[in-house]
Amino acid sequence: MRTGPLRARDACEALDRELLPRNIEGTRAKLQRSVKLGILTEIDTGSFARKAVTDQGSRTAGEGSCPADGRPAT
Repeated sequence: MRTGPLRARDACEALDRELLPRNIEGTRAKLQRSVKLGILTEIDTGSFARKAVTDQGSRTAGEGSCPADGRPAT
């Protein structure tokens, strides 16, 4: 199993999808959406990886705060 950053084409291949431009572009859009949601990070243009996890086990970039007012979740 691949552990480093991957590209949309690699994700399609891993998901056993046909390597057609429409499938690759659709997968790229989903990967970019995951970046916006804070699940993935874009290492380089078109190269995606999971976000780093801190020592406490929570994700970086403020995840775990209350979306309504920004206070930390209890």
